[in-house]
Amino acid sequence: MLPLNPESFRPCAERPVRVVARAMGMPTEISAHHHPWGQAVFSDAGVVQVEMANVAFIVPPQHAVLIPPGTEHSAVLLQDASLFSVYVFLQESGQEARQRFWDRCKVVRASPLLLELVRRLVDEDLPRRDTGRYRALCVVVLAELQDAREVGIGVPMPTERRLRMLCEAFLAEPRQSKPLAQLARDAGASVSTASRLFRDELGMGFQQWRRQALFARALALAAEGMPMQRIAEELGYSSASAFTAMVTKTFGKSPREFLLQRP
Repeated sequence: MLPLNPESFRPCAERPVRVVARAMGMPTEISAHHHPWGQAVFSDAGVVQVEMANVAFIVPPQHAVLIPPGTEHSAVLLQDASLFSVYVFLQESGQEARQRFWDRCKVVRASPLLLELVRRLVDEDLPRRDTGRYRALCVVVLAELQDAREVGIGVPMPTERRLRMLCEAFLAEPRQSKPLAQLARDAGASVSTASRLFRDELGMGFQQWRRQALFARALALAAEGMPMQRIAEELGYSSASAFTAMVTKTFGKSPREFLLQRP
């Protein structure tokens, strides 16, 4: 359940890690907000899209997006999901390495150990019942987070209103066959204006941006165990070989080498 008052879960020096479990169904959107503590959003089941001002992350199961303190973010479910929000206190002195790790948004792979520790910390009575065990769990959770492998699946996002609308519409239903003309028209812009905005705002053309968005979605589907043929169909490719060619050309590795690699 989504907490009504996030302030009641504020981490502090005595309780440096707080965890909230959320079972959420579609359609669910979490409006833009920010807070003075770090947050890691884990997907235990289902896919969630987390957006900041200049990047969107499509977070598959067994992954987490790390959100630095003060960063405005919103979220939308792409599937029914089981989520954990991990709130982290980052203001202790002598913790420069930890603060540097949280200096930007990123997606990391969550080890089975990390996921199990996070589940254990959902129990809000634990710090009162067993302070020593709670503190030990916090130490290991923070160490596992900091040691987690980063996954480069961020999709650049613009701030200009029409282009933002265009990009969000594509991410809501990403398909290779969607033409820029249709997306631009729905967002109230001409093709030439949309093309210029992609270059000015994101430093890339629509085709390059679309490949990154499709790849992010493909990674999420692969993490759920979807076969490569099905992923290609889901994203609107004519065949698995066409999808494989796109991934190999863009990222220098085949889908099997990149999408299915494990931590």
